[in-house]
Amino acid sequence: MGVFVFLWLAAVGAGFWGIKKLASDPSRCSNFNLGLIQAGRLSNRLLMGLSLLGNDSAKKWGALSAQAGQTADSYCRMIRLGRSLYKDLANDKQTDPSKTTAFSRSYKRWATDTYYLYQTWAGLNFPLKAKILGSGVDNEQITNWINVLLAGKEAVDRIDVILGFNKPQVYYVLSQNNLEIRPSGGFLGSYAKIKLRRGKIASISFHDIYEKDGDLPGHVDPPKPIQTAFKHGFWRLRDANWDVDFNKAAADVAWFLTQSKEEAPFGMVAMNLSTIRAILKIIGPVQLPEDGAVVTADNMYQVLHPQIAQEFFPGSKTKSRILSYFGFKAYQKIKKAP
Repeated sequence: MGVFVFLWLAAVGAGFWGIKKLASDPSRCSNFNLGLIQAGRLSNRLLMGLSLLGNDSAKKWGALSAQAGQTADSYCRMIRLGRSLYKDLANDKQTDPSKTTAFSRSYKRWATDTYYLYQTWAGLNFPLKAKILGSGVDNEQITNWINVLLAGKEAVDRIDVILGFNKPQVYYVLSQNNLEIRPSGGFLGSYAKIKLRRGKIASISFHDIYEKDGDLPGHVDPPKPIQTAFKHGFWRLRDANWDVDFNKAAADVAWFLTQSKEEAPFGMVAMNLSTIRAILKIIGPVQLPEDGAVVTADNMYQVLHPQIAQEFFPGSKTKSRILSYFGFKAYQKIKKAP
């Protein structure tokens, strides 16, 4: 019995150590994947042997060990296929439809495996469980995360549609200044328009929000909260993200875009300045063409804001030119990032 317990502890310990390493660095998949699976299988066999001796908790631990190994395996498969898809997109390479199908299957397998791993874990009860989980994480957080993973299964089922294999799809990335607070995160000052066609970025462009405000025909009465806040007497694209529910805010932004003769979006995301700053920390500085100023994560707002914080007037292209140059340079550096 003592030998069984020792081997079991060694196998489970190796498995959980490997999972921790995988969680902190997905690139370790190639190094730890096989060990995780073997550790899970070994500890499962050992624990099943103990369960034959009447130890029910050993049987549960065996199921957990086996499920952990299987989850690690499906996770690494999903990461490998996801990276391949990302490289195709980043390098403007035509994506093979079979890759999207394989990635969709691998994601759904990983999400399902993760769900069953959590269910198996939840069925265990022992004093050290809370310490292994960590003091900063509770069951509600884990449940919410699992639900997000499972909801993602529906999205990956449509990955061919999302990547524009059926028809080109248009996406908008809204740039929000979170130093000038708005309900959805920050003042909407500019946006990027990305078109995907057959798994490839067909085009990408950057725009000043005031340009489309200038293209808006007619007058739109503002909702009462907006009129109370700004007293402008009108509602325009730059204030369209006035809702804490981003789904509703995105729908309002989409309406203003289409009214301003932009293409209807298939998808939309918002990116705050704080996120752009975090990206700059990874990709490094970007130099502007106008005066050679170098934009870094530390001085981004101080350098960019004086150059782009200009009220729109008909024919003005200064802000769009700076945004386009900065956006394309950042995009090129992201593509080259390891």
